[in-house]
Amino acid sequence: MKLKSQQWMWVGLGGALGTLARGGMAEVFSYSTFPTATLIVNLVGSLLLGGFTAYLYFKKHDIMHLLFGIGFCGSFTTMSMFAADSILLIDTSIHSFLWYALTSVIGGILLATLGFWVIKNIYERSQAA
Repeated sequence: MKLKSQQWMWVGLGGALGTLARGGMAEVFSYSTFPTATLIVNLVGSLLLGGFTAYLYFKKHDIMHLLFGIGFCGSFTTMSMFAADSILLIDTSIHSFLWYALTSVIGGILLATLGFWVIKNIYERSQAA
């Protein structure tokens, strides 16, 4: 998908908001021996993106896709920090690493599925009424 300058503006705005939200989470949950902020951000981001994917499935709203889906969720969640935190945890505690990795991946998929299912059901019930 080749983006036009106005579309890049929406991605950038969403990205800026997602980055600020991500930074706020890092301030609230400072890293000590476990990457709590990264775990929470990625799980919450999975839930949000799952719900938003369902919304877009029914509504087909391009600006919201660019602003929230690509911009906000793309900058709020962080695969690179997940990878870096995983390396640090492997070095300190294999048990912490396994818990973190499995919770991140399995929890992320389950929460994305939950988000999709909740919004899909809300939409379908509103259409039936």
